[in-house]
Amino acid sequence: MFFDLSTLFTDEELPRQPQQQRSRAKQRAIFEATAELFAVQGYTQTNTNEIAARAGVSIGTLYFNFKDKRQILLAMLASQVSRYAELEPVDAAAIRKDPASYFAEQLELAFPYDWVFYSLADAVREFAAQDKVFRGKLLVLLGAVNERVTEIIRVGESEQMLHGDLDIEATAATLSALIFNLYGVLPNPADVNEEFYWRRFSVAVRMICGAIFRDEFINGSSLKTNLE
Repeated sequence: MFFDLSTLFTDEELPRQPQQQRSRAKQRAIFEATAELFAVQGYTQTNTNEIAARAGVSIGTLYFNFKDKRQILLAMLASQVSRYAELEPVDAAAIRKDPASYFAEQLELAFPYDWVFYSLADAVREFAAQDKVFRGKLLVLLGAVNERVTEIIRVGESEQMLHGDLDIEATAATLSALIFNLYGVLPNPADVNEEFYWRRFSVAVRMICGAIFRDEFINGSSLKTNLE
């Protein structure tokens, strides 16, 4: 397992994942309404009454599921981060075979074609500036991303696939920050069609890989994404 979600939210009271389809639909409606409002007016200026109204649920229903907008934000982030737990240990053989495709497969899981989480990105940054505890959680997540990227680069180093005189630690830190903030590079799926999104995604992956691996390991790549 790449990332243990419990280490990030163990001190938070997050609602359980709804089991009934109707309850899941209400939660999704609340998440979507929250993302829309956060995208337009930010975290601070949004209140739960507005979220409930836009989601088409009563304020009582919203408070039955969430105690405040902070908990909604954390639940949305937890839902996204849970994808990372699905990542398998670094596959050295796959990296040796096609590093660009391997990177793409890893990043597709973390950055799905889902407008809700892209609309949430600015609110996450705004909230992190206000909440020291939450900011610490993001740093833990960034550290996990850095660890993963470092492992991949180390495999490339052992196979002599990297550019000469590459500073492993500095490169890993830089690329981790880029990946962590990839929402700012990729277009919001709310604004573009799926084909355009995955084309932009492919460009980002090739640029990331190009900063690490020598050209001969990138130009012949069979890079595949959901575009195909």
